[in-house]
Amino acid sequence: MEGVVLMAFSFDPASDRGKVRLLVSDTDLAVTANQIFSDAEIDALLSLESGDVYMAAAAAAESISASAARSNIAWSAAGQSMDKKGIASNYRDLARIYRKRASSGAPFEEIDAADIAINAWGQDSSEFVGDTFWG
Repeated sequence: MEGVVLMAFSFDPASDRGKVRLLVSDTDLAVTANQIFSDAEIDALLSLESGDVYMAAAAAAESISASAARSNIAWSAAGQSMDKKGIASNYRDLARIYRKRASSGAPFEEIDAADIAINAWGQDSSEFVGDTFWG
């Protein structure tokens, strides 16, 4: 078909691209119409956010929010109704959550002291004293 460009879409939850997809619920391999981002678009978000999965997911959520805001509609007729007004807001909230998670960093522990002890039966009864930090 001339003029139709099929976008590459893959989902591997072990990859950074797959993790971003998982965080914004863009994982439908079966139904093309449900796919939100191409592989190239996810890769671009990861590049823009220096490879940080949570920041890339936040950027993806903001993109979905902007797109949803364009069709911010609600209607009701003949007992049927649809309300898409909350979609943009929900994705903005999700972006805030992911940005906060990215900025809080991962926990790490710094060991202040260690008492290594292996008893006669080979059981480890060592003690490590330390503090957990977020950074």
